[in-house]
Formats: sequence, structure tokens, C-alpha cells
Amino acid sequence: MAPPDDSAAGPAGGPGTAGDRGPAGDRGPASDRGPRALALLFDGLVRTARSGPGIARPTAERLAALWREAPGHRLRPTPEGIDIGGEIVLPAEECGPWVLPAFVAGLRWLHPTPPPAGRPDPAPDDLLRLAVALGGPTPQGQGLTALQAWLWGDGAEGIALGLASSITDAFDAIDALREEEQATALRGLSAEALDGALLSGQDLDAAALSEELAAPLRLVAKGRRALALDEALAGRIRAAVQAEGVWAGLEAQVVVRQPALRPVVPAPRLAHRLADALAARADARSLGLLAALAGADDDWSRALVETLADAGVGQAIARGLVLQDETAARALIELAPRLPGQVVGAAAVGLTRRIAQEGVGEDLLVGLLGIVPVDEILPAAHAADLDPDPAVVLARALGKTGAPQDVLLDLLGGLPPASLGPTLATLSPDAAERLARPMLTRMLQHGKTVRAALALLDTRPAGDWRMVVRVLEGDGGEGWSGVDLAAACRGLRGKGSGDATLVAWVRDGARPERLRLAALDAVADDVALRQQALARRASELFDPAGLKARIKVLRSQR
Repeated sequence: MAPPDDSAAGPAGGPGTAGDRGPAGDRGPASDRGPRALALLFDGLVRTARSGPGIARPTAERLAALWREAPGHRLRPTPEGIDIGGEIVLPAEECGPWVLPAFVAGLRWLHPTPPPAGRPDPAPDDLLRLAVALGGPTPQGQGLTALQAWLWGDGAEGIALGLASSITDAFDAIDALREEEQATALRGLSAEALDGALLSGQDLDAAALSEELAAPLRLVAKGRRALALDEALAGRIRAAVQAEGVWAGLEAQVVVRQPALRPVVPAPRLAHRLADALAARADARSLGLLAALAGADDDWSRALVETLADAGVGQAIARGLVLQDETAARALIELAPRLPGQVVGAAAVGLTRRIAQEGVGEDLLVGLLGIVPVDEILPAAHAADLDPDPAVVLARALGKTGAPQDVLLDLLGGLPPASLGPTLATLSPDAAERLARPMLTRMLQHGKTVRAALALLDTRPAGDWRMVVRVLEGDGGEGWSGVDLAAACRGLRGKGSGDATLVAWVRDGARPERLRLAALDAVADDVALRQQALARRASELFDPAGLKARIKVLRSQR
């Protein structure tokens, strides 16, 4: 495709010269290929889309063609401008006023999706529909709710959107309060979010209503001296605006401090918002919010508690907790008795992975396991499909709580086979002896854990090798590697009736060829056993070709 021609159309796609480009007329040529050209064309499309499809369609076609050349580009609206590939390619001062409202509405990224057969990729009409929707809100926030509903209602066709719960969600819930309560709640939270830095209500209102809503906060900091923001504070604000967990935590704070809001905020929605906040940072403050909401004795709070597990709150706590934070650990221990066992179980099992990786926090895990019923822990542990290291951490912590042996057996019974050997080794000798045989049988039945099982068998009485015989006679070593099958046959040598079993396998035409070959190789270095295995029999006429060849070679070496 030929490079876009600015002499034929401005960045917005309509005819004209640089003077027709509007506020961004000095942005530079749109003919440069690459991410900036993509951002310029998309911005121009949004600016002109509401003027009518006839004016904007040429830009949509040019944008579609450019995106086909670089299908992997994700366009991200941010408070600082348009980001592509982790770089601000079009600063906010060069963009139209749609960028920040789109971010505030929850749009985090967009790119075309693969089209149905016979349709161009992407389709200009899809881009036009999206541009019209993004161009709807004003810098003063009018139309923001409609944009949010359009984005979350799957209004976009042919375009993949990355969405996050928006700032407006928290504000919409406050509409049920009187005007004075709204101002108190929002301004109080704003001051608290800035670590006590107070902003006057008039300045906040002026900033919200000004055209500078479309500009990055660093420009507000420099140009609006009444706000008294320095660069450091502006940076903190920018980081907070883009942090999903901050807004989730603020919404939870509003509901905690204004109980009148609870009937108009669905409990499942707030449970998911709490999960967002806890996943970002499960410190004493966010855990305290959960405790305040879960501890109230009313129908709404009980409904909230019932939805915490489905919202993934337990997993979120495991992700967001700083294991070295003793204050947060104490807050979690105090909170745990008020939470459903399923939530605490999910948090405990999630923490086992963190503890295995970071090497700290096992005392916290022991404390949680001492609070929650064990029958809540085991389903979570089995569903988590724990790797060996976390499984060992969990088994060791359960042992410290004095869990009975049948509980440990239930735990091992649901772990992946690869985790059984290391976990078994952490148990007391009595527990290990009781659990070893059923666990070894399970390990021998899975090809990926056979080698670990054989290594454990080498440390146990010779009679335990009968488990190998039972497994191999059951499925012939299906799923075992050739190396493991050979090692198992060699291991049977000299173990009780192992020698006789190997000879019988060689001569049994019903056994799989690979098992018969492994058994033959295992006895080949013993003259007496080799003679027994190679004794002629009528059925050898029907032996597989590979086995026949091996027998012929060994007979020639007598």
C-alpha cells in the first residue's frame, strides 16, 4: 500500500490542507509509517466521525489499510495520550478531547479482531462505529455514561476491547445520596487518597469542569496554579488514576462509610471490586474494609459474604498479601474466622505457592490452617493441582497443626502424581509407612512419575516391588518411557519372585512386545535365566519381528 498522502487529506481523512486539521494542525505528517501514523489516523477519525460517514469514511479506509499492515498493534488511550507498544506515540496535548473520557469510561486497549470469511480486516464500518461512540463524551463528562454502557454492552463489532471497571462506577452509586453527602464522601476520599493532601472544593470543581480534563495532569499541574500540585504529587495522582485496585478500594470505602448506598450496590459487584482491591495490595487497610463489610449483621452483608468465594476473594488475598507484612498477616488471621471456609481455603492454598517461591510466611499458613476446617482446605488444594514445592509446604504446615493421618491421606490422594514423592518424604516415618504403598501405586500408574516411584522403591523393602509387577501386568507399562520400563525390569531382578516373573513375561505371547524386550534384556546377563527365557517354544513363530531378532542375536552368542 502506498504511504498515506497528506496533500490529499488531513489526518482526519477529509480534504483540505494543514489548516483544516483543527487543534492538532502542527502534529507533523501522517504519512510516516508506524505506530504514530496509526495513532494520528485513529485520532483524526474520532474527531470527524460525528460529522457524518461521508466525511470520515476515507480516514476509516486509510486506517483499516494501515492496521492490516500492522495487525499486532494495540492502541491504548491513557491520561498522557495514545500508547502503542508501551510508548506514548501521540501525547495528550496533540490528541482530540476523546482520549481521557475513553480512559475514564474503562477503555484500556483496542485492536481489530480476525474477520469472518469474505470480509476485510479490519472493516472501515467497524472503525467508524467505534469512532462515533468514542467521540460522544465531552471534556466536561457529558455522555460518559452512554459511552461506558456502549463499551460494556458489546457495542463494538469487529474490534477487540480491553475494559476495566471505570471511575464512573463508583460515582454513579453515590447518586442516591443527597448533594451534601455526595460532596462530603467524594472530597473526603480524594483527600485520603492523596495521603492527607487537601484540595479545596472550588479548585476540584473547576478542574472537573475545565477543558483541561482532556489534558494530562502534568499540564494541569503547571498551568493551574490554584490546584497547587507539584510534579511529584501529580505523578502519584497519575499512577493512582491508572491503578484498578485504587478505584476498587475507593468504591469499597464509599460503601463502608455510607451504609445508605448498600441497597443500590449489588453485593456480587462489590465482591468483585473487593477482589480487585485485594489483588492489588492485601494490606491491613484493604483487609479492614473487607472485615467491616463482612462483619455487619444485615441481609446485604450476609449476601456479600456468600458471594466472596465466587468473586475470587481468597485467590486475590493470596496474590496481594506481602508475606513480610506482619500487620497484614495479623489482620488476615483476625479476619479469617468471619469469612467462609472456602475463601480462607483458597487463600491458604494460594499462599503455599508464594511461600514455596519466597521462603517466608509458613507461620501465617499454619495459623490459617488452624482456623479453617480441614474439609474446606482439601478441595481447594486438589483443585489447585499443586506442584511439588507448594504441596510440600502445605503438607508440612498441616503436620504442624496436628492434622490426623487420614487427613494427610486425603490430601495426598488428590495431589498430582508428580507431587506425591516429595510430599511423602516430609511426613513422619509412621505416616509415610502407612501412606507409601497406595501413593507409590498411583505414581507407577502415571508415566511422568514412574522414575520417582522407582527411586522410592529402592529405599523400601523388596516386597514392595510387587506393586511394579501388578502395574505392568495390568497395562504393560503403557505411558512409561523405554528407559523407565528397562529400569523397572532390572529392579525386579533378585526381588522375591521377580526373576521368574521376568522369564514368564519373555515367553508370554500375550504381553506387549516392549515389555517382553525389556524383560529379556534384564535377564540376558544371567546364564541360567537367559537359557530359561530363550528355550524354544512353538508360539515363537508368532512373536513380533523385533523380539524374534533379539532372541536370534542372544542365541547366537551362547
